Formats: sequence, C-alpha cells, structure tokens
Amino acid sequence: MRISGYSGHVPRSWDPENPLHRTPRVERPQPALEHVIKTREAKEKTIVKQPPKKPTVPIDLLNSFRAALKKHGARGIHGLGRKFKILDSSGNRTLTADEFAAGMQQMDLKCSSEDCQAIFAYFDQDSSGCIDYEEFIKHVKGKMDEARQVLVKMAFAKLDRDGSGVVDKQDLVSAFDPESHPAVGAGERSVQDVHSEFLDTFDVGDHNGKVTLEEFVEYYNGVSASVDDDSYFELMIRNAWHIVGGSGQSQNTSNLRVLCTYQDGSQKIETVIDDFGLDLHAPGAANEVIKRLEKQGLKGIAKVDWSGKC
Repeated sequence: MRISGYSGHVPRSWDPENPLHRTPRVERPQPALEHVIKTREAKEKTIVKQPPKKPTVPIDLLNSFRAALKKHGARGIHGLGRKFKILDSSGNRTLTADEFAAGMQQMDLKCSSEDCQAIFAYFDQDSSGCIDYEEFIKHVKGKMDEARQVLVKMAFAKLDRDGSGVVDKQDLVSAFDPESHPAVGAGERSVQDVHSEFLDTFDVGDHNGKVTLEEFVEYYNGVSASVDDDSYFELMIRNAWHIVGGSGQSQNTSNLRVLCTYQDGSQKIETVIDDFGLDLHAPGAANEVIKRLEKQGLKGIAKVDWSGKC
C-alpha cells in the first residue's frame, strides 16, 4: 500500500494510521562493543606519558656558588673535589645529602642548608639520595672555551715529545715555572705560593705517574673557572709553560732571550723557543743554547750572552 505524500522504504515499526508516526523513525545500528574497546585502547596508546620534572635550581644560586668557589682561586674547585673524595667513605664516587652538606661547610662556602638541599636535589636526577660528586664538580667548573683549550693543548704538546698523548707527571711538575706567573710579576703573590698551589691542586694522573692530555685539560678547566680575564689566562699559560708568542698584555715573557753575536759582527736579541731543561750555569751552556737556536733555523751565530737577561 502506498501513502500519499510519502515515497521510499517503509519500516515495519511505522503505522501510517497513527498520527504520531507521520515522520518515519530510522533505526540505526549500534557499534559493536568490541569495536568500542579497540578504539579506546588505540587512544590510550597514543597518549605520551611525560617523565617527572627534575627539580630546578635558580641560575643565580649556581652562579653565587661558583663565585664563592672562585674566591678560593684554583684551590677552591680542586679543594672541594678533594674534600668530597675524603668524605666518600664507600669509595663509589657518590655522596649522600649529609656528606655533601658537610663538604660545603668544611670548605667554608657559606651555603645555607636550604641552598644545599636545592643544589643536591638538582644533581640527584634519579632521586636515589646520592650524587656523583665528580660529575658535580665538572658541571660547576664548566669547560674552557676553544681559545683557552688551544693554549692548554700547546702547553701539553711541549712536553709530549713523541706525540703519544701521555706525559710523565714529574716532568710536568718540573717544567712548571712559577717565577713567571703574572701575579708574581705584579707583586701580588710569591713564587712559593704559586708553586705550592700548583703542587696542591695538580692531583691528576694514574698510579704510574702518567698524565694524559684529557686529564691535563680537565685540570685546567678548574683553573680556568677561577680566571675571568682571557688575557691574564693566556699570559699565565704562556709563561708557566714557556710558550712563545702572544700580543700586548698576553705576550710571553718567560722564555730565555739572549744577545746573539753573528759571524758577520751583527748582533740581535733572539728568543730560545725550546728552553726547557737548560742549565745556564753548567759548563758548555752557551754551546747548548746555540744548538737550540740553530734548530730554530738561526745560522752563523758566533756567541751568545744572557748576562743582561734580555
């Protein structure tokens, strides 16, 4: 039977005689329960769980901590590392919060208990209650910029004659020149103070007394952290390890300079680039100086004089 004014499929539930059924009700199939569950699981898998945020330490807190260490000079950072090593009774290179606070107090760093707790929590990234103090020290002292690293590597290369990347620690200690330190020249520190500071802080190398380039650079990362002025740092390195060159305030002043008299009668002041190990009081010292100058390409030298310390 067809109804006037309507065309199409007539569902069984629709009674054309019932005035309430003038608009046909379309029965829509409901999704299967299994399909709903799968859709929900797929959405849950796409949710990325964020890792818990680690505690943050204000930049000014870390900067003030570095400033406190800097007041102690090179002994500050190296001394703190040595203190932590002593407090590490287990020998596993980690410290508890109490040991960390004790080290700060013994170094007289004026760090409040709240600041100590905040710094410790920041470096305790896995919330284990312990921190790796060597990693902490590395983070605090930071790394030298490229220009400073180049200078330090030049210093190491002067003693690394065979290019093996390993130098005898005693050779390094013997070659260090405290007399030419810029603070000594300015009358701010004594030769003995500079020399003892170097011996106190140069605690690198293995049990065989060998020092690698990486260890040498890491040592100077600590020294560099206590020196703001780049020119001062350059002069300090050039003079301590007799590296010729530099300009202005950074120009090397430690290498031996001699007055050379050439065979043609001319005279000129020359710098001995490799003056490590020279004993100017030993017999035949003049011949040794001439020999080293000849290795630099200077020929025809008749005699040398350093009595006036050119």
